[in-house]
Amino acid sequence: MRIYNNNEPNYSPAWRSLHARRLNRRSVLQICGRTGIGVVAISLVGCGQTIEENESKVKNTESMKADLESEISPSTSKKNGPSQTKKTDDVKQINQIGSKNTRTPGGILRTASPLKSHDSFDPHRTNNLPTADWMSHFMNRLIRWRNQEKNELEGDLADLPEIPDEETYIFKIKDGAKFWNPNLFDQKAERLVTAEDILFNVQRQIEAIEHNETTSSNFISSKKYRRTASLKILGPQTIAMTTRGPDGTYLASVHAGPFSWITSREAVENFEHRWEHEQYNQELITGSGFMIPASFDPEESLILRRNNQYWRTDINNQPLPFLRGRAFYNLTTPESVSEAYREQRIDLAGFPLSGSEIKTLSQEFPEHVVTERPIGFTVDAWFNFNPDWKGDNGEGNPWLDRRVAYAFHLAIDRHRMAKLIYQGNAKLSANALTPWFAGSWGPNEEELLNWPGFRMDRNSDIQEARQLLDAAGVEYNASFVLFTPEIWEQANPGSRNFLRAMYEQATHRTVNIQVKSSEVISERLANGTLPGKAPSWNNPPEQIDPTISFSESLLPGATHNFLNYDYAPVASLVRKMEATLDNEKRKKISRQITQILMGVDPVHGVSGFAPTVGVMNGIQPEIRWPYVHTDENTNQFGSAEHNHERSWIDINHKDYSE
Repeated sequence: MRIYNNNEPNYSPAWRSLHARRLNRRSVLQICGRTGIGVVAISLVGCGQTIEENESKVKNTESMKADLESEISPSTSKKNGPSQTKKTDDVKQINQIGSKNTRTPGGILRTASPLKSHDSFDPHRTNNLPTADWMSHFMNRLIRWRNQEKNELEGDLADLPEIPDEETYIFKIKDGAKFWNPNLFDQKAERLVTAEDILFNVQRQIEAIEHNETTSSNFISSKKYRRTASLKILGPQTIAMTTRGPDGTYLASVHAGPFSWITSREAVENFEHRWEHEQYNQELITGSGFMIPASFDPEESLILRRNNQYWRTDINNQPLPFLRGRAFYNLTTPESVSEAYREQRIDLAGFPLSGSEIKTLSQEFPEHVVTERPIGFTVDAWFNFNPDWKGDNGEGNPWLDRRVAYAFHLAIDRHRMAKLIYQGNAKLSANALTPWFAGSWGPNEEELLNWPGFRMDRNSDIQEARQLLDAAGVEYNASFVLFTPEIWEQANPGSRNFLRAMYEQATHRTVNIQVKSSEVISERLANGTLPGKAPSWNNPPEQIDPTISFSESLLPGATHNFLNYDYAPVASLVRKMEATLDNEKRKKISRQITQILMGVDPVHGVSGFAPTVGVMNGIQPEIRWPYVHTDENTNQFGSAEHNHERSWIDINHKDYSE
């Protein structure tokens, strides 16, 4: 019986203290990723801003090059993908497997993805959202979300745990759960997932130690995993974990989170030192998922083939997955995605197409299926509450008087922005922590329409904003500086001028909106001197339940509290929420916190006003060819790509061809 105790400050003999580090490019981009700027810049448009240039070239043999450039299906017509070269052995293998499924078998689901945004195949050190989507195909978690919007968890490698008391979780690994190719030196090697593997992965996340024995901030889930007080192996396939006290989100945020992958010990031991420098080498992957990476060229495509020995089945005991493969093509502009869809080089199209572009495609292909999903990237605005910052003009931080920040919140014309940015295909959101699709964790759009700043009565908002600025003693010749990310201005040309005019018209004060790179914004954010951010994208929440996001963003000294929020009544509610196991009770606390943050609580007024205010979240429509049948849970928000193990293609459909 192996025991791992994490109750002491030194988590294990290998633990090392974190050292202050210089803000190099990697560090800056990590801060970007955690605050939403960098992930937007890197992930949303695939503009090629990778974490850092490789120090060594990826293995590139002739056979591998052929793999990367080949098309996945046997025909050589345009319908088969961006490249038209001959098939490789991997592609032939994809076409040969899956034919025994009783449900309509086969097919390769082809979609667009910003491949150049990829950072690492290290399952514990990636923080890139598209990479997480791909990994959902070839990696598994201990447990996972069946449907996050419905608050439905399900077992993955393990069954949902037994919970004998409020601090203990006992996981039993599912019979047959196994790694494909855990060694990578022996292509036929397979072995069962064991409790030792789970302990190894959790311990690695907790310790956050690089292969060179130094601690690293690259393990972005490390803090969450440190909520684990102890690990105890009870048998070959059974492991018990404890927390230091009741933890309402331990299962959902730690073990079902977007970067909670389980890999083999052999992969870490053999390839940890190579993951950083061979970031595009798909051979350095060991997983247990329903797909296996066959080739990867970030300029062209990521090809996955079916795991022919996948250990999960559907409710009818049919082998999963139904698809023979997945193909992700590096298409990042609306024009390229639309063209690829029309030419049937991709089967499903969504981001970066707008609602009007999807509508155009739907008119051209009226029999095609259109669905929607919420866009996680909240458009929001930021204020800097750092009391030590002297302001951009050296005359003091203007946002310390919450009335000023609240006035600028009222000055945002949300309804007009929704029309300009998303052609009205959006819903208002209170903030990025409780967006509209969070359901009963926060206010819905109908409730928000009664709140200042969100209501339809624009004149009342403007009048109240000016009154607040006057009451705060803000002179009419005062000038305010706000930053906006380059990526936002590039995606929405002219938005800076619109936002400046919007603020100035509402406040009667001068507002200077400066376009800055993600690196500059992140550096200023990290050192506490960011003036503020005009409405632009923020990172999606990791999950619908905002408990952990509140903890990391609203408590003094918290990891993500870059904007120096400090309000004791909110801190007290957040700590209460952390220790509350009952979901419905946590939802009530969440709504109370949100009301305080948005300045509408009758007791607290604007005293607890937040440094971030929401504008809206877009609604991303998707269109697919009629032979594509996706599992209904793939259209939910967040952590949903693993549900493609149940998606299928009707290869007998009149429109389908390979």
